[in-house]
Amino acid sequence: MHAGLALLLFSALPACRLVHFLRTRPRCGLCDACGYDLRASKGACPECGDAIAEQPADAGVRS
Repeated sequence: MHAGLALLLFSALPACRLVHFLRTRPRCGLCDACGYDLRASKGACPECGDAIAEQPADAGVRS
């Protein structure tokens, strides 16, 4: 009983940190302001008008 409670308490913080990281990390190809898909857009977001930040040519490529 006590071991299960301790496991639950000690796993809650890492789980909350993981959820926070996944929700707040920068996402390649999406508008920073509204989350609109910018893969086919140039210059400004068509949804909210926010300027598109320049990204290096290999920003979305993983090796």
